[in-house]
Amino acid sequence: MLPTHDPIGREIQLSDDERAVLKETGGFFEDLATNMDSDRDGIPDILSDRQLLLISCFEPHPPHGRWGLTDRPAIPYDTTGMFISTSLNISGKATMLDSLGYEHVRLTGSVGHPYSNILGQVNYAEGMNGFDVTFSRNNPYGFTKEGFERGTYLFSLN
Repeated sequence: MLPTHDPIGREIQLSDDERAVLKETGGFFEDLATNMDSDRDGIPDILSDRQLLLISCFEPHPPHGRWGLTDRPAIPYDTTGMFISTSLNISGKATMLDSLGYEHVRLTGSVGHPYSNILGQVNYAEGMNGFDVTFSRNNPYGFTKEGFERGTYLFSLN
């Protein structure tokens, strides 16, 4: 059913770039909506207490500038040298893990172009009732982490 009042295109003018962003954002939420039942048992994961929470983490690491002192002006840093460290955090109920426990939680991918440097750091969530694992990729800069390319990744609990 189409709404009787559709302002897009008449009152709200969108550029091609803005339309592309909205289309990409809509695709993200469409994927979320179709993945509410990840084990395909016919029951939404949240109702069977088997939901996963995924959080993308982004940490900017700008090159350092210098503060000004008395008669010396501040020197701004060059943002072209900025590096963004990324990681993926996945958490869920401990009952989702098999008897092998936390040591066997894995993330692999992307399909067709797998990384060899995906590391997982496991933490407990909700006391001992949940799991929380952060996946990241090492990089040559030490404390920062490389990003994940767009693609399909496989998450395994056992």
